[in-house]
Amino acid sequence: MASKTHTRIEGMLLDVQMHEHEGTSIVDVFLRTETGIERFHDIQFPPYFYITLVPNARTGEIVKQLQQETFPGGISLVDASIVKREGVEFIKMEFKRIPDLLAVRERIKSYPFVQELYEYNIPYTKRYLIDKRLTPYEPTLIEINPAREIVSISTKEKELAPPKLRMGAFDLEAYAPKKLPIPEKNPVISISIASPSGNKVFLPLAFTHADAMPGKSEVEMFQHFSDFCKLADLDVLFTYNGDRFDFPYLHARAKAINAPLDFGNGNVQIIGKGNESNARLHGIQHVDVYQLMRLLSRFAVFRSPKMDLGSVMQAVFGEGEKIISYKKINEIWETKKDLHLLVEYNLNDSLFTLRLGKEFLPLLMELSKLVQQPLYDVNRATSSQLVETMLIHESFVQQRIIPNPPTDEQVMHRTQNPIEGGFVKEPVAGLREDIAVLDFRSMYPSIMISHNISPDTLDCEHEACKKGKNVAPTGHWFCTKRKGLFTTVLERILDARIAVQSEMDSLPKKDPKLIVLKARKQALKIILNSFFGTLAYPRFRWYTRESARAITAFARHYIRETLDTAEKAGFEPIYGDTDSAFVHVSKGRTEKDVIAFVEKVNKSLPGRMEVEFEGFYVRGIFVTKKDKKEIHAAKKRYALADKNGELTIVGFEFVRRDWSQVARQTQKKVLEEVLAKGNPAGALKVVQETIKKLREGKIPKKELVVLTQLQRRPEKYAAIGPHVAAAMKAQKRGKEIEVGQLMGFIITQKGKSISDKAELEEFVEEGDYDAEYYIHHQLIPAVITILSELGYTEDDLKQGGKQTGLGAFG
Repeated sequence: MASKTHTRIEGMLLDVQMHEHEGTSIVDVFLRTETGIERFHDIQFPPYFYITLVPNARTGEIVKQLQQETFPGGISLVDASIVKREGVEFIKMEFKRIPDLLAVRERIKSYPFVQELYEYNIPYTKRYLIDKRLTPYEPTLIEINPAREIVSISTKEKELAPPKLRMGAFDLEAYAPKKLPIPEKNPVISISIASPSGNKVFLPLAFTHADAMPGKSEVEMFQHFSDFCKLADLDVLFTYNGDRFDFPYLHARAKAINAPLDFGNGNVQIIGKGNESNARLHGIQHVDVYQLMRLLSRFAVFRSPKMDLGSVMQAVFGEGEKIISYKKINEIWETKKDLHLLVEYNLNDSLFTLRLGKEFLPLLMELSKLVQQPLYDVNRATSSQLVETMLIHESFVQQRIIPNPPTDEQVMHRTQNPIEGGFVKEPVAGLREDIAVLDFRSMYPSIMISHNISPDTLDCEHEACKKGKNVAPTGHWFCTKRKGLFTTVLERILDARIAVQSEMDSLPKKDPKLIVLKARKQALKIILNSFFGTLAYPRFRWYTRESARAITAFARHYIRETLDTAEKAGFEPIYGDTDSAFVHVSKGRTEKDVIAFVEKVNKSLPGRMEVEFEGFYVRGIFVTKKDKKEIHAAKKRYALADKNGELTIVGFEFVRRDWSQVARQTQKKVLEEVLAKGNPAGALKVVQETIKKLREGKIPKKELVVLTQLQRRPEKYAAIGPHVAAAMKAQKRGKEIEVGQLMGFIITQKGKSISDKAELEEFVEEGDYDAEYYIHHQLIPAVITILSELGYTEDDLKQGGKQTGLGAFG
């Protein structure tokens, strides 16, 4: 019950930040309440770390010594106390402020009674969310005193309804006579914002347009933009590459011209520099959609060969932005003609960014809730950081000490000792029919749960466990008497995923709850499937080589066992790949026989392990691979067609960005003819017609672009490949080239060598391409591996040749 002098306030937790005041580190808690975004302070959360003592040290006496100690700089502790974690005594050292903790952290290592430090590098605001057990974007209840200082804080019971967030996006255009604008010299010529309060483009000059707000100067434009941001009252502000460009540029330019800049709750904080910079707002969550799409592409949520806004829009929505070159923007600004094009282009970028942000925000929010960290942090996290954060939370709940991150020396040693991967049975190359594919559902996580694989259960002291069901093929064993940390978290995630699916199945198709549930299911899948990769990651706090090796060894065991069992049951094993088994279903047998076999296998599997009947395919092709010594079947390179003609393509050029579209699309058409239609002659015709069009100059340039990433500055390359040569030529024309950028180049007709002929797409006219290069180095290599399995040669592709039917294969 609240004190008479205390006030209870309920709101949605948006963010947790910190500041220093009068020698104390203070937590800033931002809530969205009925009156807007409000900031409250918690002054009663001292930063801390733990130490362990050398054997036979007198813990009580050392605690008293530390309580009375004055460290260099006049630093004294808020408190020192004894705590027990997993039966071991630790001393918890609490400080008034972060700088004090950092100074003493280095000093205390030299004390003779100190054996080790723990939890000394967990960020203060993350520590607060963990210790208070708070979940962002959930209803949060606080009790404050008259000074608006937090007396208590807690997350209320979770609700399924998506939080009602006010979302917007902004974008800017700068004058860039030398391509790369410099904020100290080059003005911002327009700022657009899309928000619930309206869509506006702010200009530093007089211009009449329905979406424009003119100004008398650049300074006034900044003022208008700041005023509008306050009016918009946003919870989430989207940008596209705002971390690296929009925010740093706007911040630096405002400072250079002494202009006001306020995004609704104050200015922006730029953390880091250049390509490592991040932009953080106060309370408002800055979601950089570019960073978000990179994160989601790593999780295979979506795919795009290029990550510019137009390409991502095309990949997600099937529509892209209308590009205006920087030269055209400069021309518009210099002549003050066609200003409407600048306004529309700038605003469209904000609208596109907002649309993308809204599309994927539910997934980002569910990830945020899952790891109990704000959107800002999750937006910029890696999969290993997300998993690690979950384990830190669980460790606190179970009162475990969190392991320290590895040293650089440990990381180097781990990197030099890679872990053997999953089992791959080499396929029999050629065209096959009637294929059943069996998949182990979440194989690595289910192995970890079923065999209790966790760093804290490895090689336990129990004699019974050394001969129990959790002895791995590697010889290591895992405890059967106590559940491990990893197992606890994984089992909870797997159970939650099953519960979400069950709830989804019970709802009508248009129920609004499905948006949240689909996002939650996907978030749970992402975290679930990230655990093994994180366990084997050299920089992971809980890295255990023996545990990771045990998981892959169990996986190889189970996939081999499944293939052997299938063969005994009369199914011919065709291929095995990590967590999948491919078998031939002979004539007279049906899908029902396969399902019955799967049910039998599942009865023999331990714990949460389960095989699924992934699908039945009428045809599949497995191709050969040539190396220096021999020709053999290629692993992880096959294509399948189901009874509806839908293709599954793995490892072929069609799924790779470093092949031209004409080669990839022709390859797909060939696979459709061979697998879906059973028409090898049609496949041959597709290739021959494409060759004819290439030689006639009828292939548009967008289908000829080859994408390759620039790994270093062009001048740093010893060997000048086509993408490097194209980048160098573009630089001479004034184009800014960055490391990590995807170079989209075309091999033109001008020049002697391939590198001589390479030019970036934007500098190539339609029809200017080397047809013979694309025929011999793109098209034929992409299809010959398929058609050679059907008896065709390169000469057949170029000239026409023998007619081949499917009857000869199978």
